[in-house]
Amino acid sequence: MVKPMFHTSYTRYQALEIIRQDAFEAEVNDGESFMDCHNTAEYIYRFYFKGSNKVLEGQLEDIFGERPSVTDY
Repeated sequence: MVKPMFHTSYTRYQALEIIRQDAFEAEVNDGESFMDCHNTAEYIYRFYFKGSNKVLEGQLEDIFGERPSVTDY
């Protein structure tokens, strides 16, 4: 899986897109169909969209291994 370059700060939009892409790629690696990958990624996006910036930071830490900050803009 190709990870985007790690930064110390992301906007909410950037964080959500990284999380969506990570979920999609995880499903692809499990051999799921395109529609299943897409549906799972959209579900994950909607789930995290409701979360706070701190929640997004925690998920990015799980992806990158380092905790960035997430800002509204």
